[in-house]
Amino acid sequence: ILMDDHKEKFAKDKVEEEVNRWRITINHKNVREIEDVCKKIVDRSNDIMLKAKDENLEEEITVRGPVRMPTKVLSIMTRKAPCGNGTETFDRFEMRIHKRVIDVTCSQSNLKNITSVTLPPGLII
Repeated sequence: ILMDDHKEKFAKDKVEEEVNRWRITINHKNVREIEDVCKKIVDRSNDIMLKAKDENLEEEITVRGPVRMPTKVLSIMTRKAPCGNGTETFDRFEMRIHKRVIDVTCSQSNLKNITSVTLPPGLII
């Protein structure tokens, strides 16, 4: 009798998942690709919330963001002449890295469903 009670309690614990807070950070050089991925993540989380309401499940999902973080500007200034002689002319190169932050409160299985998005090359999550 004691083992059966223990098995029932263990089975109930497996069904209920912990709700945690997750922070998703997205970095990339191209703003449009970041915005597209952020929109996909937010839309997917809204779809999961609607499905949970339709099935009368008590799954809690909250999404905050995307929050735009300051852009990093990496700049390099080099001399045009390869040998160092001639007029002093310089080239200026820069690369802008954009960053977005999305805060999600949900279970781990829901987070896997939310973040299973096809990513363009060079995008970092």
